[in-house]
Amino acid sequence: MSRKCIIISILFFICVSGINVSAQNRIFDNHLFYQHLLNENLTSEREYFMRLLIGLHPDEPKVLDTLWLNLAQLYYAKNDVGQASMAVSQISDSVHFSFSQKKLFYSLCMVTDQIPLASEHIFREDRETIFSPFIGDLGISIVLLKHTPVKRETKHGEINSALIAVQYEKLINTPHPSPVLTGLCSTILPGSGKWYLGYRKQALSAFATDILLGAQCAESYYRGGWKTPRFIISASFFTVFYTGNILGSILAARKKRKDYLLQIDHEIYNYYRPFILHPGS
Repeated sequence: MSRKCIIISILFFICVSGINVSAQNRIFDNHLFYQHLLNENLTSEREYFMRLLIGLHPDEPKVLDTLWLNLAQLYYAKNDVGQASMAVSQISDSVHFSFSQKKLFYSLCMVTDQIPLASEHIFREDRETIFSPFIGDLGISIVLLKHTPVKRETKHGEINSALIAVQYEKLINTPHPSPVLTGLCSTILPGSGKWYLGYRKQALSAFATDILLGAQCAESYYRGGWKTPRFIISASFFTVFYTGNILGSILAARKKRKDYLLQIDHEIYNYYRPFILHPGS
């Protein structure tokens, strides 16, 4: 179905059924039509329908917030994270949401990298909401994504989710390999820097390669001197591999911590995805 046909069919339904939406709760007079689009998995039609309603209610913040929330959920389900992030950013206030909507809103904030927005809205919540287990884990998650360890108990409560608790422990035990020490080890003994980082196979491979090239270089020197083409070529290969091993070890030290923290972020994002894709579960 073309975009024009979609828009015409939606407008026809609204005109024929005499639906007049003018207040916060009246938006759900369209519930049957929206439910039909949802049941039939008509994603494009749902998107245009909500866009149409957004245009009809420019001066009703509560209605707009609900529509933008549903639209953000739809975009995320389509794997359009950019559009989902844009839709979430349009939500002005989440206080009037039901608790299930708040869980959806904050989960969308987490997976679309709208962490500042989530932090801003948390401070507006009422006492009952802010001390709920979900918001408690959310507060911990936000701090963990900043890669700054905190005490297990915060002003939002204790860690309730086992997954969040595991990520907290991982962050506390984040490896801090020294690039300087790694490079120094590799300079003194080829492969030892990789061994220090825990990359045993790479360490043995680097050691064996540098030793063989070094031995070949020494043999070429003793047989023909340092001016012979054989020595120059073997020495060049040894220098490239020896220097590359040192630089590679330094970069690996920096990358190891970064990858470790990215894995923690990934696990936290995965924790919030079911609240978006399966909000009733």
